[in-house]
Amino acid sequence: MLDNPSKWLQRNWWGLIVAYLLLFAGVYLLIWQFAEPMGIPDSIENLPSFTKSRIFIHLVLTFLITPHIALVLDLMIRFRNFQGLGAVEQGVSQEKKLLERIGYDSKDTLAESCWNISETENLDSPTFKTIDDGFRGKVLQVSSTARYAADYKVKPQASLGNLVEIIGRADDRSGRLYVQVNALSRDGAVSKTVWFKLRIGRDKPSLVWNDGAAYEWSYSITPAYLDGNWLKLDIDLNKAIADTLGDDGWLLGRLKMIRLRGNLSLAYISIYS
Repeated sequence: MLDNPSKWLQRNWWGLIVAYLLLFAGVYLLIWQFAEPMGIPDSIENLPSFTKSRIFIHLVLTFLITPHIALVLDLMIRFRNFQGLGAVEQGVSQEKKLLERIGYDSKDTLAESCWNISETENLDSPTFKTIDDGFRGKVLQVSSTARYAADYKVKPQASLGNLVEIIGRADDRSGRLYVQVNALSRDGAVSKTVWFKLRIGRDKPSLVWNDGAAYEWSYSITPAYLDGNWLKLDIDLNKAIADTLGDDGWLLGRLKMIRLRGNLSLAYISIYS
């Protein structure tokens, strides 16, 4: 019965004020209702002597002031965020729409045949192996002793995605994941290829190379740490474009491909809009 009101109060800072005032008035009336039956004195002179001590008064003031400070801080936080929270209340859907999932499903899209291998040294191709992981089930393990690039071109419908979710694990320091997108000028007249070299951490983006038509940026992600040393990476492509190229002149065009390098394992890659 109280589920909807509690959610409403969580999303509306001013609703908390109304609830507080109603509760305050209710408690005040209850105190007066039970004051006479309980024999509460009408004046302070009739109260026990310990209630007039400085320690007792300090304790009473502490109990009265502390929750009000907490209330003010809570209201300040709610006031700063009420616009975004109010959008949820108005029914704006926050659910992600899955466009493509790259994993060991019925089509085995993580299999070696789905990846285009290039940039190999001495024709030494990486080894793709399917293993059963105790935490993630059937996963892909890629290993190589030489440089390589394994590219997965996303499906046409997934190219419209703006969020990439990866469950992966670097098996040593060579393991790297990349995401390639197409960036457009706001008028759509100019396009550029952008590679995001994903890193773990909170470092600011840094430009790796730029040839005028294409860019590679080192882009840090704060992952969610899962059991079995697996990491969950969420890459917001709109934010990545804004963080690297700026949000004044460039927009996300299309997601193009995922690239693997080094020794790593993948459970799945999901692309959402």
